[in-house]
Amino acid sequence: MKRRLLAVSTAWFAAGLLVGPLGIEVGHAQPLLAVEARFLDGSTFGGSFWADYDRDRLVDLAEIGRTRTRSGQELLIARIRRNRLHADTTLTDPETAPFVFAVGSVIPVFGETLEPVWLADADWGDDNLDGWPDIVVTGSTSLEPPYQPHTALYRNLPLGPEQADRFLWPIETELPHAYGGSVAWGDCDNDGDPDLLLTGIRDDGTYFSEIYENEGDDRFLARGQNLVGVAHGDAAWADYDNDMDLDLVLTGMTSTGAFYSGVLDNDGRCTLTESISSLPDLAFSSVDWGDVDSDGDLDLLVAGARRSPLLADAATRIFRNDAGMLVDLQHELAEPTFFGNARFADHDNDGELDVVTTGLMPFFSDSIASTQLYTNAGGEMLPAANDCFSCEPLPNLAFGSVSFVDLDGDDDLDVLLTGERSDGSIAATLFKNNVNNRGRPDIPLDEFPDPLNYPPRTVTGLSAAVEQDRVVLSWQPAADSLLAPPAGITRPAGLTYNLRVGSLQGRRDIMSPLSLDSGKRLIVAIGNAGSNHSWRIVGLQPGRYYWTVQAIDHSY
Repeated sequence: MKRRLLAVSTAWFAAGLLVGPLGIEVGHAQPLLAVEARFLDGSTFGGSFWADYDRDRLVDLAEIGRTRTRSGQELLIARIRRNRLHADTTLTDPETAPFVFAVGSVIPVFGETLEPVWLADADWGDDNLDGWPDIVVTGSTSLEPPYQPHTALYRNLPLGPEQADRFLWPIETELPHAYGGSVAWGDCDNDGDPDLLLTGIRDDGTYFSEIYENEGDDRFLARGQNLVGVAHGDAAWADYDNDMDLDLVLTGMTSTGAFYSGVLDNDGRCTLTESISSLPDLAFSSVDWGDVDSDGDLDLLVAGARRSPLLADAATRIFRNDAGMLVDLQHELAEPTFFGNARFADHDNDGELDVVTTGLMPFFSDSIASTQLYTNAGGEMLPAANDCFSCEPLPNLAFGSVSFVDLDGDDDLDVLLTGERSDGSIAATLFKNNVNNRGRPDIPLDEFPDPLNYPPRTVTGLSAAVEQDRVVLSWQPAADSLLAPPAGITRPAGLTYNLRVGSLQGRRDIMSPLSLDSGKRLIVAIGNAGSNHSWRIVGLQPGRYYWTVQAIDHSY
């Protein structure tokens, strides 16, 4: 029986989306200003994970990992910080700090909290397709060996009749407990709901990597694909070969102590095959996807430790995507690091992805902490002058994280750096981005005659081709806003796309975009359809479906 699918004629306009990079510096503006994040703990061997989990247009924070008190006591944390930043709050005054403990997830309203862990990872995703971000967390609940592995899926539920009052409740699943690994949501089988990649070390000491298909009703089925089992690495989904399904990059250390890196191609049904690549084998690593040259395919950023017979070695490289082939440009970024984090983001709103890295930099028989900003100069990453944001020095940190987010809603990306300093203290430093108001935080953004950040233009030309139980959704390439000055426009090929598919108009029960109806994103990420102008969905039941698509630029 043929399936019917109705394409909504009005494309999804991303009103309020954090997009439209238009960076200009006027006068002596300081685009990024260091703010002591006294309202945050800072953590190591975990991370900072942002999502607007209560859908109030203010992005919230999950802090996970190991921290240290001023007295030197080590603690494990897993906290949700609810963002209450409004006109009467500031970033610097602890009395009006923008974060409070989130009701139901830290304050024990029902006696429930997130389980504190380290050697940890977490990822936000809408696993039950209700439009509210859920979070999966994995790590060790014990600071000392023997480490106690733990994995939990926390469902985003209403606290009462008011949907805005939320709490995160642990859901019983058959996901294995693990520590020292990675978690990543991604629709591996193209049926619309997010599946889960989980890696790490089980309680019996085995190293594993497994994909768990989302069967609905809190059931996850192991694919059993015999992926290389790794820990102490990183993994990320993306459709790098533009064939309308998610592929996987996987890095880490195996049970034998060997280091591993692999790019795994997806056949569209979640069967992964390792492709030929020139990636160095890495552990204690970080990976990220982004179209650094804005040519319509996703490039790969990797950072981590390499095996060396004589001394510590590391690699931090960008692999350029040439029509589905990841090409090693043989260009090492100036400060290769491991035991840290490396992330793409357009921090200066000039329409091109930049890079920030943290971690340990090998130095003969020792290693030193390093944090480095690289600015994109026509596809080449160059260290920022004086290693600073407009002469605001970057703290050198290791064992921590880099996370970009528009914390204050002024349409430019702020950055939170966490990690351990060389003196052993654990820090959290927020760099507030003022590029969108020319370094004048005292002047409201809406008082400028020419706002600096606009969403991309509306996507047009929506069409659908149906064959048995699958459909291919297609659209015309979008463009960044015509209101933007040319120097700040993301090239059309550099845009990514985000789909919402539902059984009723406005619903997202087939494929969730993790965006509000206005288009404002609930997470900071590329679109779920990547750089494609078409996307395939399989397994649809007979019926009528509604879909929309939005364009996302390098400011997400």
